[in-house]
This record gives sequence, C-alpha cells and structure tokens, in this order.
Amino acid sequence: PLILNAWQEKHWLKPQLIEQPELMQVKLELKIVNAENPYGSPNEHINEHINEHIKLSERQLRIIGYISENPTITLSELAAK
Repeated sequence: PLILNAWQEKHWLKPQLIEQPELMQVKLELKIVNAENPYGSPNEHINEHINEHIKLSERQLRIIGYISENPTITLSELAAK
C-alpha cells in the first residue's frame, strides 16, 4: 500500500505485479512515467531547450531510434543493426 500510494501521489503509472510461476517469483514493475502525460515529462520544455544546442550525426540518430524502438536491445544486436 505504501508503494501504491506514493505512485498515485506522483501521478505515475500504476505499478504492475507480474507473476512468474516457472521461477516462483512475482515481479514488481515500477515505471516513473507521468500517467497524466505519458509522452512527456514536466521538464520536457527544459530538455527541448538543451537539445536545441546538441547536434547529432545521422548515425547517432539511427542508434537512438533503434534503442527507442527496442529498449531491451543488446549491444551485439545494436552493433549488427
């Protein structure tokens, strides 16, 4: 209840309990993402201002794109792409 209350107060996405019977475990997934605006953060406008001054190469942008599409991608998978 303490975790659920804290997440609710911050308006973060509701924690998920994922049963893994084969491992005899329960996984608690806590995402620190604003439930009211899951696509942006309160500091998004600050990040945009900072990011205006950062110039990435085409290769760096593709790498970021691959990671965004598949956050669990391994280094070897990324290198293969």
